[in-house]
This record gives sequence, C-alpha cells and structure tokens, in this order.
Amino acid sequence: MARKSRRTASGSRGVTLVTGLPQFTTRRLVAELAGADPAARLALLVPERAMPAAQRLVASLPGDPDRFQVLEGDVRKMDLGLSGPELNALAREVRIIHHMASVFHLGVDRSVAEDVNVGGTMEVLELARIAGGLERLVYYSTVGVSGDYRGVWTEDDLDRGQRFANHYEETKLRMEKLLRGVPGLPLTVIRSPVIVGDSATGEIDRFDGPYQLMLLFIALPVDLGLPLPGRASRYINLVPVDHFARAARVLSSHPDATGHTYHVVDPDPLTMARVFELVATASEKKVPRGYIPAPLTRAVMRTPGLERFADSPVAALDLFTADVVYASSGAQALLREAGVRCPRFPDYVDNLVAFLRQKIKKETGGRGEEEVYDPLW
Repeated sequence: MARKSRRTASGSRGVTLVTGLPQFTTRRLVAELAGADPAARLALLVPERAMPAAQRLVASLPGDPDRFQVLEGDVRKMDLGLSGPELNALAREVRIIHHMASVFHLGVDRSVAEDVNVGGTMEVLELARIAGGLERLVYYSTVGVSGDYRGVWTEDDLDRGQRFANHYEETKLRMEKLLRGVPGLPLTVIRSPVIVGDSATGEIDRFDGPYQLMLLFIALPVDLGLPLPGRASRYINLVPVDHFARAARVLSSHPDATGHTYHVVDPDPLTMARVFELVATASEKKVPRGYIPAPLTRAVMRTPGLERFADSPVAALDLFTADVVYASSGAQALLREAGVRCPRFPDYVDNLVAFLRQKIKKETGGRGEEEVYDPLW
C-alpha cells in the first residue's frame, strides 16, 4: 500500500503529478499512466475525503507501490493545501503535471466554477512557475470551449466570438487563454467531447449528456418511440473513457506536444439520429423518429426521476442542439503513429446499455448502497 506521504518521492526520473481524484476519468488516466510505465513515479493530489478511495486505487495498480505518493491536498486551497516543505519538495521533483481537477457539470453555479476551475488552475500554475525541472503541464479542457460557434472547430481555435450557456465551458476557455499566455510554460492542452463508459465493460460513474436520453429509452415502461431533442442530422461526438485515457497518455507524452492543443474526439462521429437508433435497438425500444423543439425537449428532460441518475438534465440540451464539428488532425496524426484508434460507437453501444440497465435495476430495486459523491468532483 502506498504511503500517505508528507513528502514527495525522490529519484532521478522525477515525479508526475496528477490532480482530479476521485473523478472517474482521472482514475482511468492514473491507471493508464501506471500501466504504461511500471517504473513511473506518480504523485496524486487527493482531498481528505477521497484518501481511502485513492489508497484502494493505488493498491490495484502494477509495480512497486512505493512509487506512488498520495498527497492530501486540494487545488482550491492556497499552495494546493500542502505545507511549505511539501510544496517545495514537490516543486523540486515534479517533471510533468496532469491537471484534471475540475467541476464539469453543465449546470454548475458560477461561484463553484470560479473556485475550482479558475482558482484551482491558478494554484497549479503557481506550482508550475516554481518547479525548476518542469517538462510539461497538461491542461484538460473541453471541446465545449467552442460555445455556440457553428461550423468546424479546429484544435487551434480559441476565441471566435462564441457565447456560452454555462459556466463550466466559459471558465475552461478563460483558463486556456490564460495558460497559453504564460511565457515559457511547457503547455499541452487536451480537449475532450462527451466521455461515455468503457468500451469493453460500459462502466461509468455518472450519467450526463446523452446518458439522459439513454435513461429515458431504458427506464420508461411504455415503448413510446421518443423523438429526438434537436435536429437528428447533427453530429454528436462521443468517446469511451478507455480510449480517452489511452489517447491522453500518448498525446501528453509525445516530445512534440508542447505548445499544442489536441482534440481527443471520434474523428468520424455519428449523427444524433444514428446514435439513438443504435441505443434504441440495444435497449429493445422503438427507434426515435423526427425531432422536437427546445421547449418540448425541456419538458422531456424534466421527466420525474431522471434527476436521480443525472446532474442538470435541462442544462445538457446544448449537447443535442449544437451545430459544430470538431477537427482533430493534430491528435489523429500522433495517435495513428502510436497505433491508437477510437472505437466505433456501434461496436460498444450494447456494453453501455447493459451497464446502464444494471445501474437502473440496482437504484430502482433498492438493493445495495446508493452511490454518493461530492458535487465538486
């Protein structure tokens, strides 16, 4: 079992720091980093409430457990919640920072988004500034920085006059702009679209975005053949969490990645009509036909009981009405070089639906412990 450290590990290779535990995507990234290099030395910044979960994660990973340092801290606090000696020791040894800590709910309050997404990033930036041997700061953002932009959004696009309907995406754009403007910062930005469950197991920890319609398809007792919220011909970009973690590891470790932004997206996304046709088939429900306008969509997303499984269902409407395509030529070139390819949605949709069905059965049957999580994470 890794130690609850009051110091960082020592050694010539330096340390890779990861923020964002206990988020599901962060856990998958940590496992990917640990599995790809059994000698890698990882420092995990973990809030007090998540220390037991972090220790269990570390115990499940390959290699010498002493290569992991579980640091009790919080990006929202001054000096990341670390003592002066801890912060200085970490600054001496850290070589790579993966900053994943974020509040990503589309309906998040402004004050919370400012506290975590802005304040937390500023604290990580302060560490980067005093880290004499820093080789890479990897900032995890979202393709949602495109806001209400319509058309093709490239990896180089940043500020094109777009507007935002939520504080999550707006704060992510502001932090991208700030970090890009720091002289000499070895920055790599990785933007993700909607991350869905593991392509092999369907596992996911929360049900946002398209999962809200999937829940309706699966949970409604009457086979209604629901219409789609928005134009069915528009594209929706989905990436399974296992591909996201693998692609993030490959892109962030590439020697040419400094100074670049990468879209970890499906390079050949499906239309919304095709996605939910596949979901309906996997759910043994009627295939959706046509679309409904936004006011009626909002009523659908307020279906009683939906909030038990998903955060801010109505806030997710932008995912279904956005008219944007995300280009990813830079990321795809490096991923092809590494032999990494995004799984196709038709190949894993059955696994997503099967996992979701089990979750619904557990929740509605009243068996087992109900999952509880901090809304900030």
